[in-house]
Amino acid sequence: MSVLSIQTRRIDGLTEATTAEDEDLLLIRKADGTGTRNIKKKNLIPKTVDKVGDMNLLRTSRKDLVTLAINELYFDLSDVKRISFQTHEDLQYVMGSGYLYSPDQACGNHNALYRRRGLGTLIRDEQIKAIREGTFRDMYVGDCWSDERNTYTIANFDYFPIKDHHVVLICDFPEGKTKFDTYERPKTEGFTRKPVGYLYSVVRKYIEGEFKQNIGCGLKNYLKDVRFPVTCDLVTQKEDKYYTYNWITSSVFAPTVEMLTGVPYLSGNDDRNYNFAQLALFRHNRRAIMTEKTYWLDNIISDDGAIACERGYFSFSSSKRNEYAVRPIIVIG
Repeated sequence: MSVLSIQTRRIDGLTEATTAEDEDLLLIRKADGTGTRNIKKKNLIPKTVDKVGDMNLLRTSRKDLVTLAINELYFDLSDVKRISFQTHEDLQYVMGSGYLYSPDQACGNHNALYRRRGLGTLIRDEQIKAIREGTFRDMYVGDCWSDERNTYTIANFDYFPIKDHHVVLICDFPEGKTKFDTYERPKTEGFTRKPVGYLYSVVRKYIEGEFKQNIGCGLKNYLKDVRFPVTCDLVTQKEDKYYTYNWITSSVFAPTVEMLTGVPYLSGNDDRNYNFAQLALFRHNRRAIMTEKTYWLDNIISDDGAIACERGYFSFSSSKRNEYAVRPIIVIG
């Protein structure tokens, strides 16, 4: 490609006009402020420039030379475009290659890529097949199914330590309104006092009842039960607080602080604290935690208090008798 070099000179390096016969004189003020000089205009552009040659050679009125230079520039730009396009094609090949869709690699690869694309209003047979085979073809964190009721966003692939492949979803918009409050359980079930955690909470009954029945986009037909621990009670020893847990089996449940932030809420002396890893969606997009409505989490802080997420912040003094929305985790597979 042609290169144009322009050289400028200090005023001290220009030839000063000394006679009245010189034409095209310019009056130039000296840089040191001591006066002016008369300079020939033609001397402002030196005839010869180092490593370039005669500057006049760059001047031409021949249209064929101008056209040649423009064509040369066009072809160079075309090369840049071609290389960029090839790089894009190479990336598309990698994303569509067998390596990415290998069941041994797909989980990690797809959890590492964030994309926000609609997957339709109904889950398709080939999509559920890709989930069950563990290839997760053409699905990435942030992709979603949407209907007039809600948007169900992919939050993680193969999140739970089970042998079956699965996808964890979360609603973009919290639904409904319910208390967190807990209810009495018969002492025959082994409890000497009223449990205060998520296990026997009103919010759990609401999620596994009304919310589950209204899951849209055909996802309700592919719900997958997983076994996991939920808060049962809160025990205090000196200045430490720690949870007690019970295992439940369900396909829908309230998220925990750890799932949203990756940081455990309590770190007391309970060896059985189950701290879930942060969901990939919130690792990629912190703002996805925020919603207009306040929604309940699994975590409790006292006999009468539980944690709710309010516009991306956690309210640690929410009374369990307050009514907030729910934004459950949904497992399909």
